[in-house]
Amino acid sequence: MSRFRISRRTALKGIGAAITLPFLEQMGWADEPKKAKGGRLPVRMAYIYVPNGIVMDHFWPANPKELPKSLTSLKDLIGEIIVLRGLDNNIANAEKDGKGGGGHAKPTAAWLTSAIPYRAGAINKVGISVDQVAASRIGHLTPLQSLELGTQGGGQGSDCDTGFNCSYTANISWRSASSPQAKETKPKQVFERLFTDARQGRNAQQQAQDAMLKTSVLDLVMEDAAGLKNQLGASDQRKLDEYLDSVRDIEGRIQRAGERGEIELPPEAAALKAQLPEDRPEDFEQHLRLMMDLMVLAFQTDSTRVCTFMTQNDTSGRAYPNLGISGGHHDLSHHGKDAGKLESLQKINQYHIEQYAYLLTKLKSIGEGKGTLLDNCMIAYGTPISDGDRHNPTDLPILLAGRGGGSIKSGRPLRADGEKLANLHLALLQRMGVPEKSFGDSTKALDLA
Repeated sequence: MSRFRISRRTALKGIGAAITLPFLEQMGWADEPKKAKGGRLPVRMAYIYVPNGIVMDHFWPANPKELPKSLTSLKDLIGEIIVLRGLDNNIANAEKDGKGGGGHAKPTAAWLTSAIPYRAGAINKVGISVDQVAASRIGHLTPLQSLELGTQGGGQGSDCDTGFNCSYTANISWRSASSPQAKETKPKQVFERLFTDARQGRNAQQQAQDAMLKTSVLDLVMEDAAGLKNQLGASDQRKLDEYLDSVRDIEGRIQRAGERGEIELPPEAAALKAQLPEDRPEDFEQHLRLMMDLMVLAFQTDSTRVCTFMTQNDTSGRAYPNLGISGGHHDLSHHGKDAGKLESLQKINQYHIEQYAYLLTKLKSIGEGKGTLLDNCMIAYGTPISDGDRHNPTDLPILLAGRGGGSIKSGRPLRADGEKLANLHLALLQRMGVPEKSFGDSTKALDLA
């Protein structure tokens, strides 16, 4: 291998565009994760949120040798995952006003904050979320402190669940007790955040974004890429080519998603389409996977190490006709133990976990150091209530994928009966290099080793 070393902050530059590189062998420290601080591969953390609870009978493995129905898509990945249950977030049941209610809003607001949400009408008051605690401590190490993704915009109004502010049902990331961290729902905007040179002035940056709408970002940086490639060894050349191909693929998919929106529609559908954002894909699965691919790129390039993704807002009534299901997700979650509704819910749960499997497969396919990108991640997937019919923030179902840089023992079920959800948050913070001694109502860090 060439002795030429490149900084891990090297970016391919062009007119108004900058593409951070993935980790390459010639970044010197990439194959030396045992080195003390500055020489270790970074650990990334993400939380993937799904609404309306999970059918637990098809989530927890009753037979250790057989995956439950909802987890079958994880067959080839289960060695990378801890299947968790038993954690409670009872703080979401706590009252500040004694009025009750908020069966959805409170658990969602408390999911990453482990704090009591106040019923305050137009005013928010909950707590700082675990992702933003991490971002405040390590965000200076990356171009973006954190990345917040979703498929639906933020809620407006002071009453989305028996008097609880709509911000509680539309956000899981909170930078302060009163300020949610707005999420990006348009893939094109996420792409521009990742690949526009943030060091330019505002006017120049806007010009760059306009140029990127007309020109491939790769076309803007190819001259710089060719010069760098000549200085790399064969292995890094292949890795760089694969990375640039993945960027080109996502660019093309975003562009094609926009083009499909231009087909002629009947008047009723055209009127509805006019109310939709221009570049938010109408196909739900396409939307989910584009956002997941962008998360992978952000982690691969060390553009950020902290991400949250709300696959849908709280109380989502999304229908899933593609699964042969009639009725909206939220209505079905109030199943009253009806067998038909429970069967439909299980199909939705399984479908969501299939998308999670897609994300993990992408992360596992990317080499980093002596392992994979997934080895250096902690990707938590879950919902703030276990049973949508009872709205109970207890016995919570969590999937935790990745080895946290070698600090997590994966490939097993883990009962954590009686432990706080905040104990998991604290354990992940510590693995991010954030030496907090407590978080929310935590009692100790959950043992994941």
